Amino acid sequence: MKNVIITICFLILLSFFSENILPEGKMKAAVKSVFSCLAILCVLSPVKDFLEGDLSFGEINAGSVFDIDYYYTDKYFSSYKDRMEKTVNSIIETAEIDGSATITYSVDDRYKFVVEKVTVKIEKSVINSENDNIHITDELRGQISRYLSISNEKVVIVYE
Repeated sequence: MKNVIITICFLILLSFFSENILPEGKMKAAVKSVFSCLAILCVLSPVKDFLEGDLSFGEINAGSVFDIDYYYTDKYFSSYKDRMEKTVNSIIETAEIDGSATITYSVDDRYKFVVEKVTVKIEKSVINSENDNIHITDELRGQISRYLSISNEKVVIVYE
C-alpha cells in the first residue's frame, strides 16, 4: 500500500513537470493521456490485490498510526445514548405512562454501541381492575426492545 501511494505521488509530480515543459499541441495531449492511464492503473492495483486477498497495509495498524481520541468517542456515545433515551421516553409518554428511561451501554472492541440494559422507572402507577397497566407495561417492554433491537429481558421496569 505504501508503494502504491509513493508511485501515485511520483506520477503526479512527473505529470506536472511534463505538462509544464511540453508545448501545447498533440504531443502534450498524448502525454497527458498516458499519465492519466498510468494513474488509473496505479489506483486500481490495490483493488485487484484486495479482491485477490493479497492486500497488506504493512506498518499501518490501529495502534501505531491512528490514535483514538477517547474524549470524542465518549462524547459521541454519550450523545447517542441521550438521543436514544429521548426516543424511549417519548415511547413511554405515548403509552400515557408517568415514567422515564435510563439506558446502560457499553462499547465493544470494534467501537460498536451495545445496549446492556434499559431501566424504565414508572411513577404514580395504580394497578386495579379498571386499569390494564400490566398489559401496557408488557407492550411497552416490547416496543422498547424492538426499537433498540435488544431482547425483552434487557428492559427492566421498576415501579416507584
